[in-house]
Amino acid sequence: MILKKMQLFRWLFLLVSVVFFSCEDEPVDPQPKNIVSTLECSVPSNVTITRSTDTSMATLLWESSPDQHSWQIQYGSYGFVLGSGTNVYSTATSKIFIGLQETAGYDFYIRSICSENVFSEWIGPYTLSPVGVILTSNYWPMAQQNQWVFSIDNINQAPWKIVTSETISGNTYYTYQSIDGKPVMKTRKTDAGEYYLKYENYSDGLGQEITGNETIVLKDNLPVGSSWTDSYIETVTQTGLPPEDSNVEIVSSIIARDATLTVPGGSFTNVIVVKRVKTVTAADLSVSTSTTTYYFAKDHGPIQIKTEAEDGTVTLEKLTAHILY
Repeated sequence: MILKKMQLFRWLFLLVSVVFFSCEDEPVDPQPKNIVSTLECSVPSNVTITRSTDTSMATLLWESSPDQHSWQIQYGSYGFVLGSGTNVYSTATSKIFIGLQETAGYDFYIRSICSENVFSEWIGPYTLSPVGVILTSNYWPMAQQNQWVFSIDNINQAPWKIVTSETISGNTYYTYQSIDGKPVMKTRKTDAGEYYLKYENYSDGLGQEITGNETIVLKDNLPVGSSWTDSYIETVTQTGLPPEDSNVEIVSSIIARDATLTVPGGSFTNVIVVKRVKTVTAADLSVSTSTTTYYFAKDHGPIQIKTEAEDGTVTLEKLTAHILY
């Protein structure tokens, strides 16, 4: 009799434990021991996170594919490590979060569940900034040996490879390997989220010496619709001819944030799109205009560059591979 009572007590204890600890918000990342390849389960698409009018609430939205029947979301404070956040689940293509702090930022990751123990890979983070603030992140990782390979018309071009770094006026610049016929490129990022693009003086291979310039190619903490202007004088010197100065103005605008883009090198989320309109006024007052659109993926850097010349010629550079250290 005593043994039967002890067994009954143990079963009741286990039942109560299961009921007590099973809840929607789980502080750990449950990883089933036998997960079928994520290739058999597609990821959600067009994921967005937006604060409500009540700024203590936010809504995560996404689009699904036929193979998906539910979703797992993991969230936490801005910059948290995946696996250490809080997990919630949804059978609808949206999820509302309550009790959020106005002054805090949050990151959200999501993956699809296609059947028992069949999950997609995690995608994210999707960042919810503090009210009135966009948090700066890393949209162009800068470290020696980092490199990006782009293709034009399916032909790979010489890589953008960081070969060294140097300090100029107290700022750290990262220098890329030289490419024939093009100026040496250098980049730097400020703590405020400004990404500078610097070109050294160079020879175009046609007997012309052209002065370099430095402009801001991205401000990752600005909302869509924001813009800024850079201007400089470009001097072209040719043997036997006097130098010619041109006034250059570049107006850059943030035209999209949190976009998704697929290129040969992969599918990327958290993409910022920057449109740069360059106007050159020559010494004879002739004016030419070109437009370059950059696509920057968070934690990956530039993934696509589209250049539209005044004559209508379009050059599209797509990322095919990149290595980051």
